[in-house]
Amino acid sequence: RAVGPAADVRLSLAANRSTVQRYLDEIARPEATLDRRELGGTVDLDLRYRPGGAVELGVGTTVGGRNIRRTLGGAGVDLFNRSPIPAADLPYVPRDIEERQAGGWVELTRSGEKLTGSVRLGGRLETETDRLRSVDGTLSVSDRDRLRLEIARGDKRRQQNDLSARAVWRPGERTRIALDGVLNRLRYDTPSTAPGLDDDRDELAGLIQLDLSRRASAALLYGVALRADGTHTVYLNSTRSGTNGWLRTLRLTPRVQWQPTATLVIAAGTEVSAQYSVRDFRDPDLGQTTDFASRQVAFRDSVRWQPTPGWSVEGGFDLRRNLRGTLDWDRFAERPTLRIDDRAARLLVRVEVAPGLTVAPGWRFYGQTRRPLDATDAAAVRRSLSSGPTTALRWRPGPRTSVEFDGWLEHRTLPERTVPDAALSVTWAW
Repeated sequence: RAVGPAADVRLSLAANRSTVQRYLDEIARPEATLDRRELGGTVDLDLRYRPGGAVELGVGTTVGGRNIRRTLGGAGVDLFNRSPIPAADLPYVPRDIEERQAGGWVELTRSGEKLTGSVRLGGRLETETDRLRSVDGTLSVSDRDRLRLEIARGDKRRQQNDLSARAVWRPGERTRIALDGVLNRLRYDTPSTAPGLDDDRDELAGLIQLDLSRRASAALLYGVALRADGTHTVYLNSTRSGTNGWLRTLRLTPRVQWQPTATLVIAAGTEVSAQYSVRDFRDPDLGQTTDFASRQVAFRDSVRWQPTPGWSVEGGFDLRRNLRGTLDWDRFAERPTLRIDDRAARLLVRVEVAPGLTVAPGWRFYGQTRRPLDATDAAAVRRSLSSGPTTALRWRPGPRTSVEFDGWLEHRTLPERTVPDAALSVTWAW
């Protein structure tokens, strides 16, 4: 709300509670379930001050956290009540997780008739503490030590600082050019001194993106974005320092939006990207492959038809092909070893059944094919499909309160399984 002619204050409170249950198919225990209950919330404070002219100063802070309880159900109740415990089962140890985060930022913006720019400096601190829930039964000393170590792996501390800048230039009424840059520093620490914890690291990441968009007519809008980013990771423990390296990505994304009538909107886009993972220390004489490359091309399309203000039909599909392989960075030579094809489609009908209340039943589909390029056996090709009905509900009982519900029933073919899921979110802003 406004506190004067030149200042605004915004305080928002958000709370969420969710319950998720899934089957532990990945550890070959289809009769066991992992139950996850989450309760959390955040508080955001945003202050904006305009000292005069086209300059605006913003300051903000956020505080939040969530408590997560992970328990086992079904046949999984006895998973950790006897020795020996398979290594694949350790990540599913029942535990209570406490996550806390706090951060702040300051931003300076200058707006002009044709040129607008902003600079933002921010920081964020996140902590996580894991506690072992009671595990009955008789376990060996070695298994108890393994459980304590697995719980200790969850304790972490993340400190991030970032500096970003943005400039938007409008040389004409129909053309817009935007330039973004981000520099981010991450420090990741694991407070535990238990042996085998070697994830402590420093990361330095940078991103730059140029985006051009132009409205050719009232019905046609097109654009293209070129993005380059890189992340340098340095592990502090000597056991993993050999994996220090760079991850570089280049991405080109053309797009077009066509609105032939007031009720029909068609949007399409493509993406061509390349990603290179290169380690700092490489010895070609060892004959070991340490660098990897990934190239991807994607196409997506969406359609929205709204014949009346009270209801609409929305649909779309995504096609994606990814080639992964080894990389010789010094000669910049690649050898593809795996091809992954993804395809997805969705369709829903959105209906406003009452003022502020909207429901949207629909259907979605996803399929993936993984094909090793050096395999001669057809059995090496893995195909998976999933599809099922979806539903969404959006309710705004007041101008500052919203309730969102999403549910879906997914039928999987690999492995054969029907999985229900739902999420409920309640937001109140003051």
